[in-house]
Amino acid sequence: MPVACRIEAIRKHCLTTPRQASPIAFMVIPIVAAVLIVFAAYGHAAAEPIHPEKLDRAMPADGSIVERNPPSLRWPAVSKSGQRYRVRLSRDPEFPPNATITSDPLPWAVFTPHQQLDTGTWYWQYTAYSEGETARRWSPAQSFQVTGSARLFVTPPAEAFLAGCPTGHPRIPLAAIREPSPERLSDADRQAVRRRVQSLLGTALPSERRAAPSRKGSNEFEAKNFAKWSSKAFAAKLLHDMKEVVWAYGATGDERIGREVVRRGLHVAGLDPTGPTARTVSDFADGSCIEAMALAYDYGYDLMTQAERATLREALVLRTRPFFQRCINNLETRVFSAHIWQHILWQATQAAVALRGDQPEADQWLAYVYELWIARFPPLSRTDGGWANGLNYFATNFHTMRQLPGLMQRWTGYDFFDHPWYRNTPYYLLYCWPPGSSSDGFGDGSEREGPPPASYGQFAAFLAHHFQDPYAGWYAQQVLKAARSSPSPSLPDTIRSP
Repeated sequence: MPVACRIEAIRKHCLTTPRQASPIAFMVIPIVAAVLIVFAAYGHAAAEPIHPEKLDRAMPADGSIVERNPPSLRWPAVSKSGQRYRVRLSRDPEFPPNATITSDPLPWAVFTPHQQLDTGTWYWQYTAYSEGETARRWSPAQSFQVTGSARLFVTPPAEAFLAGCPTGHPRIPLAAIREPSPERLSDADRQAVRRRVQSLLGTALPSERRAAPSRKGSNEFEAKNFAKWSSKAFAAKLLHDMKEVVWAYGATGDERIGREVVRRGLHVAGLDPTGPTARTVSDFADGSCIEAMALAYDYGYDLMTQAERATLREALVLRTRPFFQRCINNLETRVFSAHIWQHILWQATQAAVALRGDQPEADQWLAYVYELWIARFPPLSRTDGGWANGLNYFATNFHTMRQLPGLMQRWTGYDFFDHPWYRNTPYYLLYCWPPGSSSDGFGDGSEREGPPPASYGQFAAFLAHHFQDPYAGWYAQQVLKAARSSPSPSLPDTIRSP
């Protein structure tokens, strides 16, 4: 049926049914018409994606003016075991050795020079090869322009990040587990912490059988989802309780609580990584198990015997190694991987932090996370402060958005939050989900009515502190007041309102 006929049929249907009196009909007609026109003009099969699932060309685009100095260079990955790359860039298209920046062999398809580039035209190439190969063919040279207006973002090299890692344990900041920071606790507060975790000390730990669903569903789709939801909930409870005892141990130094950390870590280590908490059942459950064991390994390190340490380490590696094997030479080229950016990347990073020095691969894992974050964050955005998934899913990323660059800053001294995206995020919140209002409705879950939850106010409070932004401070104050919550850390009067 021609497009015009389809549109007319829809119009007549909408106007000759009981919905005739509703204004919804007049909204539906132009929307459906627009969709039909697009399909007619381009055809569904012939439409070229705006963002391919995986990078299919070198970036930045040839001849482009870069927004950042230095830019991160990316290219299509070659998916095979032992893949390596080299990159070279120069002001001279002939790439003379004495005037060319050349990377070390790279196991991932991204390179950031970590030095300020002179203004002008730069040429670059990459080569892909397998370990053991000597013959390499460089890609065609591409160019980009660095102008004086490019934003300086000269980050330290990954070696500096690794050098900042503490040699002892614990290494994962206690404030990254939960707030407030223990330094702000009084003696009375510490006693209250001890009382709160008493119910967790020595209690029976749940059997792995409880991760299996109680409902099977009537078909394969339902069965898969019941298994996923049950697995996720089971592992989330394990992680929640682990965080409670780890934070209490870090805050009080009470050895009884530290022993509970070890006991719970060994319990998670005993779960079958191919069983009901496997990644193939729920990647969130797998991530929760990784984080729970990482925290136990880090905070219980000095309380464990060598045998206990080995047991926990082996179980942690069994889950963490496959994660990085799937990500390296892959994730950096993917347009988006929501679950990984939400939680799992930070959870696996904690595992690498805890294992560094005991597991040789941990250095590469940490270097990859560091280079990935510099090159790709924020995914699907640049500087506007917005989030492509919409406001509801935005909150699922808050913890990672704070803690991962916070760890990088702590180890290098460089402010990774000094980015226009972070500076603009409070205004995304202000315009799209004002205090006392429903959200703009874009994205899954955003259709639910109601004002911003406390987590949005807490994130805005963090940004208000970091940038001394009074608008972010006002937003945080209004949201937290409505949610009857307190900002952490508290907002000084100077940034409570514009």
